[in-house]
Amino acid sequence: MRQFPQNFTDHLATGATTLCRCWKLVGNQGKTLGFTDHDRDLTINGLIYSAKSGMEGAEVETQLGLAIGGTEISGALNSDALTDAQISSGIWDSATVETWLVNWADVTTLILLDIGQIGEIRRSDYGFTAEMRGLASRFDEDRGRIFQSGCNADLGDTRCGTNLELPTYKATGTITKTDGRLTFDVPLVSAYANGWFEGGSVNFSTGSAIEIRQHRVNGLVASIVLWRPAPATINSGDSITLRAGCDKRLDTCRAKFSNALNFRGCPFIPSTDFILTYGKAGDSSQTGGTLL
Repeated sequence: MRQFPQNFTDHLATGATTLCRCWKLVGNQGKTLGFTDHDRDLTINGLIYSAKSGMEGAEVETQLGLAIGGTEISGALNSDALTDAQISSGIWDSATVETWLVNWADVTTLILLDIGQIGEIRRSDYGFTAEMRGLASRFDEDRGRIFQSGCNADLGDTRCGTNLELPTYKATGTITKTDGRLTFDVPLVSAYANGWFEGGSVNFSTGSAIEIRQHRVNGLVASIVLWRPAPATINSGDSITLRAGCDKRLDTCRAKFSNALNFRGCPFIPSTDFILTYGKAGDSSQTGGTLL
């Protein structure tokens, strides 16, 4: 049973409360931020809980035992707190979140409601919604290697080993034509095949990075379509950096990156369809040999 501090119990007994919610986020690089749904900033134990983000919480779901409960928090992206560039960089992936109920008239009157971690983060043009999972969600995480046909390494990480700084996989240029949100044209100094940068990313001078949905070539001009609108307006004259993408298939790893020795998948693992088949007389594929 939850035990309430005496000063909190006394405040509830007054019948006219001055309560608000506060969230403390601790990122995986030690960065700490505070937010509140109150209409002004609050300072609690030396940390400023900002009201400018427009942060608000949704209904909280809790369950007995190890069932995974959770809620969502929503807020605005702004330069003083959570930025699109920070979210893209992964600073807040699996960040710890403390939820407090605070008397804004006397911030020493408070109680810790819950501790969880950030799950999926969904972004819109100017805001975000983050899933907040209970600590029991850690028991539902995959541990160890998963055997699958596709590669489970991230392109360019230590397990992959591909150097994305090579000119083959990285290109810089200046935008000449754009709709300001999702598409733009950029001349490049070298020719790249259609789709070379699909699944990769574009980095803007503002620091944000967005995944590329489509890449088409017209001579040395690359036409790019993004998966989501850029957080800031894209303008002609903006400098950008493109990085190649990978679809996690062995053929792509071998032909595009010459990196088959580091492929981290099991491309010849039998599929469900193969498991459900049965042997037929005269079928050359049913010899008991390898699938190579």
